[in-house]
Amino acid sequence: ASLFGVEPIYRPGQEPCFGAPVIKEKSDLDKLELPDFYRSGIMPQVHHMYEKMQELVDGQIEVSFPGWARGPWSVACMLRGFTEIYIDMMEDPDFVHRLMQFLVQAKLHYEQERAKFLGLDMKEQPTWKYIYMDYREVAPSDLYNDEVDGALFSVDTYREFIFPYEKQVAEYYGGCRYYHSCGKMDTLLPQVGQLPGIKIVHVSAWTDVAKARAAVPEGTTLQVVMHVQDDVMDATESHMRERLTRVVDACRGVPFIICADTINNGPIEKVQDWLAIAREVLEEAELPDVQAAVF
Repeated sequence: ASLFGVEPIYRPGQEPCFGAPVIKEKSDLDKLELPDFYRSGIMPQVHHMYEKMQELVDGQIEVSFPGWARGPWSVACMLRGFTEIYIDMMEDPDFVHRLMQFLVQAKLHYEQERAKFLGLDMKEQPTWKYIYMDYREVAPSDLYNDEVDGALFSVDTYREFIFPYEKQVAEYYGGCRYYHSCGKMDTLLPQVGQLPGIKIVHVSAWTDVAKARAAVPEGTTLQVVMHVQDDVMDATESHMRERLTRVVDACRGVPFIICADTINNGPIEKVQDWLAIAREVLEEAELPDVQAAVF
């Protein structure tokens, strides 16, 4: 969002967040320009840090240059404001479509410039790493959309205002490697599953795993996420086992990953207990080998 003039907010011990929206009036959209890869927002600091880290590691460790992970709807909410954009969908849908199309163009423009800067094939998968490891070794086709949530709007709204623009990104890359939303996605996943070439789908703690399995194409990997507090840190051993067993039963016969990540505090013993029980449940399940979709 800083690439378009939104002020980043930094607080000690916390992740950065974004400030007030920059599209206060609809006419402000026409004032926005495609971001300058070197000069817009925090890009000067990003380039400076990248250069300094390269110097420090002296080729011994790979230093990745950050890509654009967020989907167009996510950035649209940051630029316009959550309340305002929901009103816009009802009162001025053409404006929302113009904003979404602009953000698809901006995302692809940024990635083109990044690929040129690094001397990479823009469509190479993956090309950079996010905060975490494992599934967050990010590819440019990935769509991170926590603001896409079936508890906030209908399937028809998603189908009209959001899906067409996610589809454009997926089509550009020849497929969407990974779709992420921490929202409740039961009602939206059948439509998400129609994104070209989708390979991994995040299944949040609020999403029904069985419904997610039924909604996505065969071979799609389900990344099933535990609720950090309810299923791990505050959970009894019996709850851990019951929750894990339900997930394993729902996913039998399809590729899946179980994640209990973003644990920032609390006793490490609870994490160790969960890991031990998870291994027991998976061993007892005697799961068959299944083929995951390959990008």
